[in-house]
Amino acid sequence: MTDENFFVERAYMKILFLHICDMHLKDRSGLNSFQISKVADTINGFLHVDRIVLIIAGDIAHSGTAEQYTCAKHLVGKLITALKAVCPQSERIDVICVPGNHDMDHNGAPLTSEFLQGIRKVGSYDNHLPGELGKQEAFFSFANINDCFADRSVYCRRILDYSGFTIEVNMINSGVFSILDEDKSLHYIPHHCINELSAPTGADFVITVMHHAPEWYTDKQKNILEEVIFCKSSIVFYGHEHHITRKTIAYESSTSTIVQTGGCLCENENWLNSAFHVGVLDTLTREYNHMEFRWNASQKQYEQHASMNDVLPKKPSVEKAPKITDTFLRYLLLDKKHDIDNDFRNYYVFPRIQSEDRLGNGGINREFISVDTFVSEILSRKRVLITGGDNSGKTSLLKVLFLHLLDKQYTVVFCDSENVRGGSVDRIIRNSFEDVYGNIDSDYRRYEQTPKHRKILIIDDIDVIKPSSFDSLLPQLAEKFEYTIFTSKQLIDISLLERVKSQLKAGDSIHRFRIMPLFSDKREELIERIVMLKAADPASVSKTSKLLSDAITAQRRFISLDPDFVIKFVEVYCNNIGEASSNDSGIFSKVFEASITAAISKYQTQKLSVDKIFVLLSKIAHFIHFKRVYPISEQQVMTIVDLYNGDYGANVRGTDFLRIVLQAKILILDDSTVGYRFANKNHLAYFVAKEVNTQYNATGDSTDLFAILKCACFGINSDILLFISYITDNIRILRHILQMVNEYTRDWREFSFSEMPPFLHEERIHNVELPPADARQKEQQAEVMAEKATENAVQTVDIYDYSDEDLDNFINQLVRAVQLLIIAARCLPNFEHMMPKADKEAFVHVIYSLPNKVFSQWATVVDKEFNDLFKFFREQPQDYYYRQKKPADDDIVRMLQWAAMSFLLELYNLSVFHATKDNTIEYLSSFDFSQEDTYDLEHLMMLERQASPSTFIAEAIRAAEEKKMHLYPTLVARVVSHALVYRSDFNHSHVQKLQAKFFPNKETQKKIMTQRIQNRNIENE
Repeated sequence: MTDENFFVERAYMKILFLHICDMHLKDRSGLNSFQISKVADTINGFLHVDRIVLIIAGDIAHSGTAEQYTCAKHLVGKLITALKAVCPQSERIDVICVPGNHDMDHNGAPLTSEFLQGIRKVGSYDNHLPGELGKQEAFFSFANINDCFADRSVYCRRILDYSGFTIEVNMINSGVFSILDEDKSLHYIPHHCINELSAPTGADFVITVMHHAPEWYTDKQKNILEEVIFCKSSIVFYGHEHHITRKTIAYESSTSTIVQTGGCLCENENWLNSAFHVGVLDTLTREYNHMEFRWNASQKQYEQHASMNDVLPKKPSVEKAPKITDTFLRYLLLDKKHDIDNDFRNYYVFPRIQSEDRLGNGGINREFISVDTFVSEILSRKRVLITGGDNSGKTSLLKVLFLHLLDKQYTVVFCDSENVRGGSVDRIIRNSFEDVYGNIDSDYRRYEQTPKHRKILIIDDIDVIKPSSFDSLLPQLAEKFEYTIFTSKQLIDISLLERVKSQLKAGDSIHRFRIMPLFSDKREELIERIVMLKAADPASVSKTSKLLSDAITAQRRFISLDPDFVIKFVEVYCNNIGEASSNDSGIFSKVFEASITAAISKYQTQKLSVDKIFVLLSKIAHFIHFKRVYPISEQQVMTIVDLYNGDYGANVRGTDFLRIVLQAKILILDDSTVGYRFANKNHLAYFVAKEVNTQYNATGDSTDLFAILKCACFGINSDILLFISYITDNIRILRHILQMVNEYTRDWREFSFSEMPPFLHEERIHNVELPPADARQKEQQAEVMAEKATENAVQTVDIYDYSDEDLDNFINQLVRAVQLLIIAARCLPNFEHMMPKADKEAFVHVIYSLPNKVFSQWATVVDKEFNDLFKFFREQPQDYYYRQKKPADDDIVRMLQWAAMSFLLELYNLSVFHATKDNTIEYLSSFDFSQEDTYDLEHLMMLERQASPSTFIAEAIRAAEEKKMHLYPTLVARVVSHALVYRSDFNHSHVQKLQAKFFPNKETQKKIMTQRIQNRNIENE
């Protein structure tokens, strides 16, 4: 089995092993209460101990008499009392004890070395065993109190269960056939005890306790004991040597074992050389923190003299099973697509997986977001088909499932499409098994004898299997495996599903699941994991992760939300950190284009390269957009290809071009019109932008560019504009964008607090309440729901179903202005390195002024409709206001003003979000924002996003103190409220300053502090 334990499902804890031995107690003079309490004090140095196990590895008494064990009971009782005092959370202290040679009551007639050599020679140990066990009667009475050696034998086993984590404890009685000296190689253990020791229990962890090491046993038994003990146990506890040591032993090909040999706790009343072991096992990480303690007589305390920290290999008590090969383990852990880490699990994020009810089972679509719950579902369903797109992470998911199921002690066979092709079912299984576990014949024989209910088959990508082969293969596999897991591409042929159903003889015997897109919560988690691995400065992880998350969210509508795109985006950013810290659009463009290139390159030919296909797709997209011909007919495609051949002297066959772009799924056939569409409308927008940019650079003709700018209020045109801003390096195009912004809004007045519309001028008191403590979580949940809704939305209106006659519609004017605001705001950080000073200043002015122009236009219309809006809310019955009191007239005015303020802040945020970066904050702050209160407010939002806490706080307090006009203090307080909840870099002093100024109410202060603590905890999880 693999030594990895990536995913977990129990409650985990820390278990402390206190290992003592060799007390040699004669009488009560050995009960040193002070030093016993000091043994317990050493536990204070270990944090968060949940359970304590006391290991007593023999020589408890001096000569095995009942009186001596009465003293031992007192010593152990005192020690347990002291341990519970320093570790009250340990519900029960389990005591494990074994006898040593001093725990034999020979009653004045011990065995001799000569006698032992004689019975070894004739093999008569078993005849003398009852007599030896009789000498341990007093020890057995002591051991029975602690649930050890209840049957008074040579071997005892206990299973300790700590909240589902089980420890198999093997206790070996090495005291029998022992004498005080010269008994090495003369000890004996019955063969049936070795068989019992070897038998698996299913426990998670195994320890062995014995006084003498195996080398004290006869030569034949020594080797057998060593193999069984060291191959099976993670930790072995010895006594006898009176010299405290710790070592690691690896027996042949087995994984390593920690061996602790105890020092002497005391020689009855002599505690001067006292020593013992303490080790703490973390059951989650299998980390074992071990220390040796010795008594310092002058300081009157135990002091640490040696320590080690190990991660123990996983060695559950299970039947011997095949171990995956190093080669296959490297294959499992390697991400061939991305060179981020040697182990992909260090950045892997389990996807959101949804059950599908298309098989007619009437089930409800359930969602799984953790490996534990999904594995439980697989084991209950048995036959599982997982679908997902080419880059959805199907293979990575199967690797994770393989390791998790392996960890559950199933024998898992991983079969790729190559092994499925050709050969009998037995040969397919044998080849796949050997790929995973190697070609040792005994391992395969053991696999054949494994019960069917412990076998799982995973097949990656069943789409490559011919239907006829699959039809015959499936029932044979079902006979050999209790569980089968298949993956398929997203657009699976329904006939394949029907084949699966029919071959399995039952309509509900195959269960289909779909890998969902990487929505915001999973996306942010993936980004942060990669940045943590890539970042040179750990302190920058949070800021960089937020920047990248925002950047991808801003491009959300252009990308398929699969892990491959997100990983590539983060990779390119981290590898180009200098330019990328400001120009995330450049990174997006590179990754977006690379994804299209990757799709086409699989099918390109020597005569028809990716570059030629890009040019042809650009010309086709340009034709579609400006002719508004969609879908495009095959004849029109052929005409465009012929024109290309004529203009460029090429010899491209239109049929070859169509075959490649259809195989690459760039174009798809529209069955209803027998024409062709782009499979992804964002690809259409990208290729239109590419051709517009190419033609403008070649001819300087801006007709197409102005046509797109004019129609920016209509869907795809704004997307094309964004792509143009991503791919161009021509400053003249940016000037055209700016020219269009100014031209369309030339006659629009800017909003001003000194000249507000009447409905905003009415003074009302607005109380700014902080968002709830779980605001960030709720916001993310809302983002996930919104992205799901977008993903599932059905497009019912054609993207070219718009008319130029609607361009001057009021709503379209506002939409166009907002789209142009986003473009202008993005241009500043993306192109500041190549913008002359005058251009920078012009863009900065638009970033400040355009939101106010849009709001002014909107507010003017709202003011004209204010009376109707007021009347509407006033006339609604009480039932309309669900679970709240019907608002009074003042409340209605206050509500409408609050909604207007929200819209203004959203407009500012659009500008701030896209424009405010590390490379732009200096330009944005050098603008004379003090000339208008509106500019001052927007600049404060920029500082909230980019400035240091002290700078933001100083500016917020200044704004609140200097500007008292109606609504302005409320707006500043709302910005501050947002910062208090969402800025994780505010310390206690920063929070106090803002509380004192903006939220002096004591209850509110408490609320803020609680929210900040909760949010920090969420971020640190």
